[in-house]
Amino acid sequence: MWNGHFKMSSTQLLSSFGLCSRMVRKLLETDFMYDADVQNLTPTELSAASGLDVDDCAEVIRLVSDPLHVKPHTVLQLLDDEDKYIVTFCKGLDDILGGGLPVGAVTEVIGPPGIGKTQLCLQVCIGAQLPTSISGVDGEVVYIDTEGSFSAQRLKEVAVHAIQHLKTANLLDSDTVTFTAESVLSHVHYFRCHSLFEVMATIKHVPVLQGENQRIKLIIVDSIAIPVVQDYLDHRVHRQLQCHAAQELAGLAITYGLAVLFVNHLTEDKGYGTAESYEPKNYASKLLLSNELESNMTENSTGKSTEAWSHYFDIKMKFNWENGVRVARLMKSPHGSNLAAKFQVTAGGIRDLIEDDVPVTDDEIQSTSFQNAERQGSKKRKLENVTE
Repeated sequence: MWNGHFKMSSTQLLSSFGLCSRMVRKLLETDFMYDADVQNLTPTELSAASGLDVDDCAEVIRLVSDPLHVKPHTVLQLLDDEDKYIVTFCKGLDDILGGGLPVGAVTEVIGPPGIGKTQLCLQVCIGAQLPTSISGVDGEVVYIDTEGSFSAQRLKEVAVHAIQHLKTANLLDSDTVTFTAESVLSHVHYFRCHSLFEVMATIKHVPVLQGENQRIKLIIVDSIAIPVVQDYLDHRVHRQLQCHAAQELAGLAITYGLAVLFVNHLTEDKGYGTAESYEPKNYASKLLLSNELESNMTENSTGKSTEAWSHYFDIKMKFNWENGVRVARLMKSPHGSNLAAKFQVTAGGIRDLIEDDVPVTDDEIQSTSFQNAERQGSKKRKLENVTE
């Protein structure tokens, strides 16, 4: 082992800074175990001592020197986070998820275009901000939009319906008067990213947004696919970059105790297109690294298999059409899988599909006449239960 530098007093394990296993292994092999071991070194010095390349070493030193880096959680804090969820306002979805999107975990939702994935993203923007007095997490949201599908007007509409829903259910009182549609919009930090580099830069910026208040409780990426195909053409590089982004987000989820929602498309097309021939509907499945791709992973330039995409996700859920009805199926979860729930997309957002309800088309959701009818009939409709 290399012992040519003076070791300072130990403080925190390097393995707790969210470094990839390859980097941690290299550091441990060369006797770098704690943050104090690298704090006085330059990237070039650390590279010469550890065998890592200079860029990797610069990242190690940056993370170690970051004053916003959060210390490890106690087990009691981890148990407390396990009991926190971000509700979707759809009881069926919340039930199969165990209570909603879990805090401290990464959830992936896949499905074909138009199934309601972005609607779910908008819905949980409100769920993440529910006051603690009604079992919410009272947080803020980072929304990374790579497709341009985000609509501020639609988010406001969903927020208005959600707040009215809570008032009708007598869940809002004098202590929650500040929970309004305007407050919801002001606590969503929106980033329109056109490339993978912009996505990664935004992810790196999350600790700065957190600051001392620790208010960020949800990160949404909708989706990682498009910027990857615009930046690179080699599908092996696609996998590596996707995995890196997912790894960074998984680290943030654990470090800051927040939920991460990854959204991706799924189509029947299995081919790899190019940036020149790209069409959203054809591109979807090729970079999602869904089950078909994971079972056919190739080796990278080092001769080692790239890490499975699903490794970075705690929960995986698939939205699809079944007999003309939207169905969510849980494909991976710590508390079980193969669970399913029917849902619909209404003017008010994601809701349960009651047996007597007639599924509403996307065109109807966008139409003014339907929205007006929804508002006029809202008091007569059966209110969905909000998960406690």
